[in-house]
Amino acid sequence: MSNINIFRIDNEKETSLDTALKKYNCYASGTQELDDFVYRYELYVHNPNEEKDVSWNWIVKELGENLDSIKSQPCGLLKIKLVNKIYLLSFGHAFFTAEKYCDKSFGFKFAKRIEYAEIKTTTLVIPNSKRNRTVNTFNSYNNLDFDSGESFAKIKIKILDKALLLLIKPSIEIGSSIKCTLNQDKLKNIIRLILKIEEIEKQKIINEIPLFNKVKDVDLLNNLENKLISKMNIDDLKLSLTELDIIGAIEIFNTNEEDYHLHFKRKSKHISNLSVEELCEFIKEENIPNNEILNIKVYDSDEKYYRKLHDLIDYSDDVEKCILCNGVWYQYNNDYIQHLDKSMKKIETIYSPQFDLSKEIYENYFEKQKKKDKNLTKNKLYRENAFNQLREEDGFFSLDRTIEKINNNRFEPMDLYKDHTMYSVKIGNSSGKLTYVIDQSLTSLKLYDSGELTSIKKDNKEIPLPKIENICIWIILEREKHIEDEHGNTDLSKLNMISLKASIANWSREVLLSGKKPIIRINYTYKNN
Repeated sequence: MSNINIFRIDNEKETSLDTALKKYNCYASGTQELDDFVYRYELYVHNPNEEKDVSWNWIVKELGENLDSIKSQPCGLLKIKLVNKIYLLSFGHAFFTAEKYCDKSFGFKFAKRIEYAEIKTTTLVIPNSKRNRTVNTFNSYNNLDFDSGESFAKIKIKILDKALLLLIKPSIEIGSSIKCTLNQDKLKNIIRLILKIEEIEKQKIINEIPLFNKVKDVDLLNNLENKLISKMNIDDLKLSLTELDIIGAIEIFNTNEEDYHLHFKRKSKHISNLSVEELCEFIKEENIPNNEILNIKVYDSDEKYYRKLHDLIDYSDDVEKCILCNGVWYQYNNDYIQHLDKSMKKIETIYSPQFDLSKEIYENYFEKQKKKDKNLTKNKLYRENAFNQLREEDGFFSLDRTIEKINNNRFEPMDLYKDHTMYSVKIGNSSGKLTYVIDQSLTSLKLYDSGELTSIKKDNKEIPLPKIENICIWIILEREKHIEDEHGNTDLSKLNMISLKASIANWSREVLLSGKKPIIRINYTYKNN
């Protein structure tokens, strides 16, 4: 009884796959028939001869002994062509190769159409979140559990289908591949299993599973890449160095490196920490143009493995409802969007028209303040700063640009305070700009809950922080048209910023878990008619 890992190959990548298979030895190939189905098989094996040292051999040597080096394990791929579809079964570490050429939607197309006897584990992706991967385990549970803004990367389940159970054991793992255990180690049973999977794919959907679907449309891909390059601003980059990747249906835990090497053409730099600040410095030192930034290579400490900066960026395109994750463009599926919009309606959202910031209000306030300080510029008194200062006239306590330092980390605890409510304020017109306020709010919340944030400094005075009961995100949208439902009420689901809504959903969960109430305030900044 062997474990098998089944991938379906993206037909457009068959030629590229054949090229990749040249590094393997073809051990066997031929054509067979089963139940009027004719299929072709090709077995590829890679048996590396190189030897490598045991990573912990240093302690053995220090104690006066030595371990022999070890040989790399062989790996294999079984290619099966059945009618007009190609499948690839991976053995050993060959799943890394299979993943590059597979149809990412294959596993979950199957998962959405079968009944579960039991759900064992789920792995979820949370875009634009510091917790970008979560693994949940269950005991005697048979309902898919997820929150708004989450997308499934993998599930481990027990199945009920009697026809499947004749071929495989009840426990299966599903990601972009299907991993299971055969009841009998026979090639014909693999073919029967594939045919059964194809049969199930024709059935109606019975499970709602929010997913990211890989973008395949060439025109859309080109459009997304061009927009990414045109909007490239290194200061706005969000880097994603996840410690957990899902390859097929297998979890890969990445080594947390302490240092890296940046490379661009013949230029290089060693850095101790991969951060936007370090990248900015490298780009400025080497005068790298904006349209080349994404080609910077990030090597590990040994300079044996690298990823392009393009593959380390979290970026969203609200118009196309797409997200760049691990260098691949995905589109949110309808299950994801519908569930997210439902969650937006559950968050208290307040619109108070008197707080809108028109161009006239800003200009008048600026001129008023300039009479007090002739050196004042609009760079110093920018719109967001003016908005926060104006709220002091409404009974709010402004803490904008008040910087605290905890554990050598500088941060802005909040922009406004009133009635046991902590406010974080941001003006913007895109997810990229507005999601930063979510990070600010969550950082302050966690520091407050841990007891590290107990007071704030204002005008060189230490002010004890009152009890916080509510956490509010105050978003000032750069638009005149309001986001409203048919009754004229502010409706976050009407906001065409899907990654911002995903961040809000995650933020709302964190606030509720801390025992506080999440509140969203919406206002608008616009030019006067």
